[in-house]
Amino acid sequence: MIRKTTLKQNFICLLLFFCAFTHAQDKVYVDAISSEDEVTLSNNAIDSDLTSNATIRASSGLALGLGAYDGHLELTYPTTLPVNTTSYLKIESEEDILSSLLGGSLGGLLSDITGVVLIGNQEFSVEALNNTNVVQQASSSAADAFSSDEARVIMDKNGDYFLALTPSSPYDRVRLTNSMGSLIGLGQERDLDVYGVFYGDGDTPCGAPNYTSYSGNGISLDLLDLGGAGVTNPDLAIDGNRSTFSKLGLGIIDVAADVEQTIYFNSADDTNDNYYAEIGIDPSLLQLDIANSIEVIGQNGADAPVYSENLANLLDLDLLTLLQNGETVIIGFDPATPVDRVTVRLSSLVGVGIDQNIRIFDVYRAPATPVITSIADDLNICAGSSTTITAEVQNANNVELRWYDAATNGNLLATTNSGDAFATPILNSDTTYYVASAEIGCAQESPRTAVEVNVEPIPTAADITVLGNENPICSSNNVVLVPSSSINGTFSWYLDANKTTEITDGMVSGDVTYEIDDNGVMTITGLTEAGGPYNYYVAVKDDLAVARTFLEIYNLLK
Repeated sequence: MIRKTTLKQNFICLLLFFCAFTHAQDKVYVDAISSEDEVTLSNNAIDSDLTSNATIRASSGLALGLGAYDGHLELTYPTTLPVNTTSYLKIESEEDILSSLLGGSLGGLLSDITGVVLIGNQEFSVEALNNTNVVQQASSSAADAFSSDEARVIMDKNGDYFLALTPSSPYDRVRLTNSMGSLIGLGQERDLDVYGVFYGDGDTPCGAPNYTSYSGNGISLDLLDLGGAGVTNPDLAIDGNRSTFSKLGLGIIDVAADVEQTIYFNSADDTNDNYYAEIGIDPSLLQLDIANSIEVIGQNGADAPVYSENLANLLDLDLLTLLQNGETVIIGFDPATPVDRVTVRLSSLVGVGIDQNIRIFDVYRAPATPVITSIADDLNICAGSSTTITAEVQNANNVELRWYDAATNGNLLATTNSGDAFATPILNSDTTYYVASAEIGCAQESPRTAVEVNVEPIPTAADITVLGNENPICSSNNVVLVPSSSINGTFSWYLDANKTTEITDGMVSGDVTYEIDDNGVMTITGLTEAGGPYNYYVAVKDDLAVARTFLEIYNLLK
């Protein structure tokens, strides 16, 4: 019995530790050096400062290998990390190999273009270990070593490189080795700078992404070198600047191929925010139905993708029209389960004689797009008056609504809570307002929702014409008054100018009877000369305003 209780308690403690670990969001750095050789300023790699670095040295030595050496640095976490925990290693190589490895499966081809071959010059390897047991290993000398979710070279918005390792086994340390290839020649030295190693990074600040990488399939060396294939300026898709962009391209191609860029967030979204991507496409490609060849994919860590949709299904008519006019658009999507990375993949249109590419200006997450909840009467008003507009957004915790006077840029007019009214100034013409949702204190916003306030001029008596009292009328005849107006509304008749006594269909007043049809035509019987003159007032009313005019009827006996 004691044994069962102890096992149960241990299990609960282990479960609580795991839950606390998986929900921990703070950045945790390695804090100890377990092994090093040929390293300068090694403590800089464990000082939790990503601006200072240790340097791992390597040398090709002299003839017959004399004096040649590799360097290594092994860094340890304070605790053992569970499976599928991603570690980030900020490094910088002396040879320009990281820019090639950033391309994942394209790494080997990219290195051929840059002239820095992966095998034979400076090389490095990285290992994840559980004590002395190696659980994962990757080497720059293997062209596809960093082409999977388990091992990637990624870049942040500043253009700095990181290794992202996601071992499928527990581990407590990482080891970096710097070495020299056989082609580099004698008497050469190369450095590998290590700035720090950590896991976790807190919640993604304000929905901004943190890293990016890219990859491709079916792309040849010629296409990369001369045909415009690959990804240009990948970091500009995550720099938060909507005037800069990365470019995914396949060039002019006649074979099946694809190229993709992945955007990484520090944490998976569990707040029901939406993901947004601002893109631009050559209108001539849209005519060739390229939207069905662009796929948006959501994924959580190294797990299988949980969301996939082609661009054609994410575009409504308004967005498609903007793209066709050569403008950029912001597409939004909401995966059913949390994701921490978004991939945009462009697949080739075979046999199309035009450069196939897509521009990515920004990728981020933010609250859902606001929905206008104002009633029609608030959005249709008379000139010279003001109104209020209300909008709401799903999951409005820590969310504010921002009201603008333009679809992009423009002036910020007001900030309200979800469901609170935005008051307009006095309006004398039709005016369109735009509202976006955002996390309080954050720059990232949802796309703006447009809402138009229709403003109608106030009608006057001159807007109404009445036929039927142009000539003298015998008291024995019925009086038929036919109103008309350019205002599309309904007519009402009154006995006084203040509209306090309305004349209704079938009303009888003394010997006088009134009949009013659906068009507002009023027929009067029973008028006498002695009772005249008679004054009647007619008004026309639509949803916005009221006009009235004064009518006099003189009844003369013949």
